[in-house]
Amino acid sequence: KFGGHAMAAGLQIKKDKREVFFQAFNDEISRHFSGVHPQETVEIDGSLPDTLFTINFAQQLQSLGPWGQTFPAPVFANEFTIIRHRIVGEKHLKLLLCATDEQIDASQKIDAIAFNIDLEQWPDNGCKKILCVFSLDINHYMNTRKIQLIVSYIEKQ
Repeated sequence: KFGGHAMAAGLQIKKDKREVFFQAFNDEISRHFSGVHPQETVEIDGSLPDTLFTINFAQQLQSLGPWGQTFPAPVFANEFTIIRHRIVGEKHLKLLLCATDEQIDASQKIDAIAFNIDLEQWPDNGCKKILCVFSLDINHYMNTRKIQLIVSYIEKQ
């Protein structure tokens, strides 16, 4: 059986047919890619200047939603220097950053979180500079609101 919608698929396979399905699926993927390995592409809306790392701007962005399949939320990319980092939960990377880009005030400290990171890569105490792809968010914690970056891609520089 199978079903789903345009962006999802669900199916049921009898246990004794799993290997037949896996082989057919792999054959079909190989036929489409024929030796070419797919590469992930990250699309961004540009870098974010220091004047826009504000709660006011984050609220304006949020008011433009709702975001969805054909109207994705804005995503930005900037270089940062890591001030502090630690693992929270089981595999989330919590960061305190400052900007390295000349467009951004280096004295401004920015909180960030990257969910479900590769624990073999972090924490890397030797890494000081990173490139982050992120969305701008507002963290509500203990009656305080602060800008927070939700990191979707992180690359050591």
